[in-house]
Parts: sequence; structure tokens; C-alpha cells
Amino acid sequence: MDALTIGKILSQACHDVNSGQRVTITAYGVSMLPLIGNMTDRVVLGPVSADELCVDDVVVFHYHGRLLLHRIVAINGDNLTIQGDGVLRWQERVVKADVVARAEKVVRSNGKVFVCGEPSWKQLSARWKATPFLVKYVVLHTLHLYQKIKKKLC
Repeated sequence: MDALTIGKILSQACHDVNSGQRVTITAYGVSMLPLIGNMTDRVVLGPVSADELCVDDVVVFHYHGRLLLHRIVAINGDNLTIQGDGVLRWQERVVKADVVARAEKVVRSNGKVFVCGEPSWKQLSARWKATPFLVKYVVLHTLHLYQKIKKKLC
């Protein structure tokens, strides 16, 4: 699937969420590895208001004409700092009004379900955040190589 197709799918999903529906999408991209797998995990999105947003929420937001799914790492008034779990240095700066949906659940390819506000998901997220930079770098590099090899073999 190309970026344009993914953008259209995510745009329609956000439209549906804005109508009050919950929508399940297949995660696309490596920026949320290792907690959300590229083309393997599904994410249940639901509506969220600006005053409900919290640090560590995984959200869909507008950024330079694109829709992205990343984690809120800081809130300062109406300003958000957002970063993908698989992105070690880059952060996005947006406002609360740019957020269009919040991840409610992550469904693994094996059927295991993580509810984003529950302790198991919070523990997993906290462990990844506490992982030393060099270990994260090696893990992410290995996962990216695996994805490339898998893509070539399929």
C-alpha cells in the first residue's frame, strides 16, 4: 500500500471517529515499533476531547498535511509534544485541536488485546520509555532489518 492509500484510509477512519464511531485500523509504518507492529497490529480508535488528552496517550493527529499515530510525551497548556515510540530523536509539536482520535486498544496479530489505559499497556509503555537509548537503537535497527527482509521474501 502506498502513502496516499494509507492517508485516505486514515482520513476516512478519523471522519468516522468524529461521527462518534469506534474504528479499527491496521497499523502502517515503523514509527510506533516495537509497541505497535507495522501491518501486523490493529488499533481501535475512538473519539477524544481536548480536555481528556493525557501524557502517554497514543493519538492520531494532523501534522504538515498528514495524519500520524504517535504518543503524547508532554502537554503544556494547549501545546502537545508528540513522538513515535520507534523514533529516537524527532518530536512533533502540535496543538490539542490537531488531535482527531485516541487509541483505545491495540490488537496483536495473535489476538492478544491491550487496552491502552490499563496497567498491562502502561507497564509495557513505561518499560520501553525507560529502556536505555543504545538498547532502543539496537532493537529498532534489528526490527527495521527484519521488516525489510520479510518484505523482500514475500
